[in-house]
Amino acid sequence: MKRLITFLLILISLTAFSQEIKKGTAFIIEFVDIHNNMNFEIVSEKTFDNIIDFSKKSDSIFEYQPKKNQIVGFFANEKAEERVVPTLILVSGIAGHVDYELEIKRKQDKFFLKTSTLPLAENLKSVEIWTYPIKAIKFKKFNLRSIEELEFNEFQFKVEIDSTCINTPTRNIERGEKEFKSHLKSVIKKFENVNEFKLKEMLSYEKSINSEDKSLGHFWSLGNGIYPNKKDFKFGDPLSYRRVECPYFENRVNYFYTKKLNDIKMVSFNWEVFKESNMGVNDEISDNIGEKFKEKFEFIFNTVTRFLNTPIENITDPDGQRHVRWKNAQGLNAYLFNFSNYAEIRLYIYKE
Repeated sequence: MKRLITFLLILISLTAFSQEIKKGTAFIIEFVDIHNNMNFEIVSEKTFDNIIDFSKKSDSIFEYQPKKNQIVGFFANEKAEERVVPTLILVSGIAGHVDYELEIKRKQDKFFLKTSTLPLAENLKSVEIWTYPIKAIKFKKFNLRSIEELEFNEFQFKVEIDSTCINTPTRNIERGEKEFKSHLKSVIKKFENVNEFKLKEMLSYEKSINSEDKSLGHFWSLGNGIYPNKKDFKFGDPLSYRRVECPYFENRVNYFYTKKLNDIKMVSFNWEVFKESNMGVNDEISDNIGEKFKEKFEFIFNTVTRFLNTPIENITDPDGQRHVRWKNAQGLNAYLFNFSNYAEIRLYIYKE
């Protein structure tokens, strides 16, 4: 009897924290107590064999609106130009900002692999697109941050100190921006002038500036809206390297490369709040972080424009999120955007 009870407890735990969904499914995720543990279960699953076509009004598929403790989703195929690609659409009814962990299983995989996701906002449609076949997805974990937390606590720094800025105080914004200009120029030159942009060249560069390897050690994907991957390249596990710009910014540079030839096809740059800076407990710095991110966005925008000329798209959403795209005569693409409700900036550079 004791073994049976233990087995049932394990089974309950698995159903609360790991939910697998096959492609071609409409589903509803429900949370029992969103303010304490975010345990969840899939309370409804229905077959959804339709092809999602974003050239038409996609809101029509959402006949059921989520309740305050629910997320409604569709995992199906989408018509993207001349191809059909797996797509996940989610709409959250939960007040606040919901982060979630998602794993995918591709056609050739024996096990699920972690993939990147974007946060969910109340009653706003979130779309994740992959350019390769996926058999199933698995929701692992959800985390809720309230509107109050986003507005007042997002940039509250922990009294926890990273020694980087203590040991190397010269790693400041001025140095970081100089390094970014040089690195971006090198990346653009490689993409434009070299048929094979080899990973080893960038690894040598990262070693030369003593950046910190922060690679996850497993594959994670990019959405079709960020990188179309029209040639269906097979990628290895992305490699990530950390820099800091004391005392405000913590940066990541990510390299996406082909599995067989180690050719780089995408380079991305991320800027986030450096919460463990040695000055992280300084109220003045906490108060200035919003303005610093605005300045950082303009610096990145102007730097990319200097290299790639006038953007082909420059949009500001009603909530303040900006989307900027460039494409030059050599076919080099760049996509820059920020997050409206918390300080993070991302830049993607690629050529196809």
